[in-house]
Amino acid sequence: MIPTTLQPGDLQMVGLPNENDVQETSGFRTNELEDDVEKRENLSSENLEFITTRNHIRWLRATLGERVPRGSIFLRCMIALAPSFLQPTYKYPTTLHPTSWLDGLRGTAALVVFFLHSIYPWWPDISYGYASGPGTFNPLQMPLIRTLIAGGGAVSVFFVISGYVLSCASIKRIRKGDWEGFVDTLAASVFRRWIRLYVPVLVSTFISMIVSWRNWWILLGGVGGAPPLGFFSVQLWDWWCSFVAVSNPTIAIDGESIFSDPYGPQLWTIPREFRGSMVTYLILLGLAKAREAVRFTVMAFLCWYTVWIQQWDLFLFIYGMLLAEFQFFRQESFPNNDFTALERYTPTLIYRHSKLIMHAISISLAVIAIHLISLPTANPGTSPGYSFFVAYTPVAYASFNLTHRYWVCIGAALLLTAILLSPPLGSSAQPLLQRPFRTPFAQYLGYISFGLYVTHYFPVGTIGHAGYEFGCSINLA
Repeated sequence: MIPTTLQPGDLQMVGLPNENDVQETSGFRTNELEDDVEKRENLSSENLEFITTRNHIRWLRATLGERVPRGSIFLRCMIALAPSFLQPTYKYPTTLHPTSWLDGLRGTAALVVFFLHSIYPWWPDISYGYASGPGTFNPLQMPLIRTLIAGGGAVSVFFVISGYVLSCASIKRIRKGDWEGFVDTLAASVFRRWIRLYVPVLVSTFISMIVSWRNWWILLGGVGGAPPLGFFSVQLWDWWCSFVAVSNPTIAIDGESIFSDPYGPQLWTIPREFRGSMVTYLILLGLAKAREAVRFTVMAFLCWYTVWIQQWDLFLFIYGMLLAEFQFFRQESFPNNDFTALERYTPTLIYRHSKLIMHAISISLAVIAIHLISLPTANPGTSPGYSFFVAYTPVAYASFNLTHRYWVCIGAALLLTAILLSPPLGSSAQPLLQRPFRTPFAQYLGYISFGLYVTHYFPVGTIGHAGYEFGCSINLA
C-alpha cells in the first residue's frame, strides 16, 4: 500500500537525522544542520511536502526491489540505469536552503536546451516566430510558450546563475572582512574550475568520438556528430585536437563567433563559461578592499562596458555578481524582508501596500523577461510581439546572431532580478516566483543539470533520431 500521509514516526525513515546522524556540511549548496530536534518541531509545509514525496519514491524503490529476482541480471541492469532518485544510494536533501531555487532554475534551463536539440532537427522552422511567414503556425512558436525551446535564453540564464554562484562565497567573506577565508576560497575556486568544467567534457566527448568512429550518428536535418574517419587512431587524434580547442578559453573571444566542437556542438558555451569564471574571480580580487558603494559602481559600469564592446557573456557573469552583492546588502539592511526602517520615508498608502506593489513589479518583470528570452532566432523582426524590440536593437548588435543574443541576455538578467525581488505570498516564507524551482522535480533537474547538458547531444543524435525515423516509416506504411 502506498503511504499517503507522513506520520511522526516516519521522520527517521524518510531521512531526517537523529542525534547520532548529524553531519557537518558547508558550501554554497548546503547549510550547516540545525539542531535535529528543532528541525522535527519546525518543519515547514514545503519541506514536509518534499519529504512526503520522497517517502512515496522510497516505497516505489522498495516495491521494485522486492519484485526483481536476484538472478535477473537484465532487470538489475535496468534498475541501475534508472534515474538517480530511484537508486538505493541516492541521498535526499533533508532541507531546502534559501538558494535552492537557483539549482532548480539551472536544471529547468538545462531541460529547455534538451527540448530544443530534440525538436529542432525534426522541425527547423521552429526557429521562426509565430505567424512570421508560411508554415509558422506551430503553437510552440507562440510568444511565452516558445520558452520551452528557448535554448539561447536558457544559456543566458546559465551564465547569470554562474556569476551569482561563483561570487557568493567570496562576497560573503569580503563583507565580513575575512581576508584569509576570502583568499582561500578564491584560490580553491580558481584551481578547481577547469577540472570541474572539462573533466566531464573530456568523458562525454570521448563517448561521442566512439559513436562517430562506429558511424552511429543519424543525420537528420543536417544535424549530427563528427564524421567517421576510418582508423581509430585518426579519430582519436581528431577528438583530442577538438578537445584542446574547446578547452581554450580565448577561442571565439568576440561576441559574434562561436566555436562548435564536432564531438559536442552544445559545448560551445564551456570556453565562455570558463572565461567568464576567471573574469569573475579577477573582479572579486580587484574589488576586495573597496567600499560597498565602490563595488556596486564598478560592477554596474562593467555591465555597461561589456555590453558596449559586444561581450554579452561577460555582461551576464558580472550582472550575476552584481545581483549577489545586492542580495547580501538587502539581507543585511532588511532582514526577513522587514522594511519598517523605510516607513518614515515612504507615503503611507505605498508602504501599506508595499508587498502587493512588489508582487506587481516582480511578476511584470518576469513576464517581460520570459517574453524576451523566447525571442525567435530566425527573422525576429517579422515576428508579432518582437518587432518592436528588434527595432530598438543597438547598431553594434544588428547582425543576425547578436540581435538575438542582445535581447535574450536582457531577458535573462530581468528574470533573475524578478525572482530575487519577489516577496512571499500569504503565510509562506518562500518568495512566490521561487516556488516552482524549489519543487522536488526542479531540484532533481538541478542535481543532474550539468550532466544532462554535457551528455544529451549524442543520445538525441542516435537513439532519438532513430526513433523518429522509425515512427515516420510506420506512418508512411
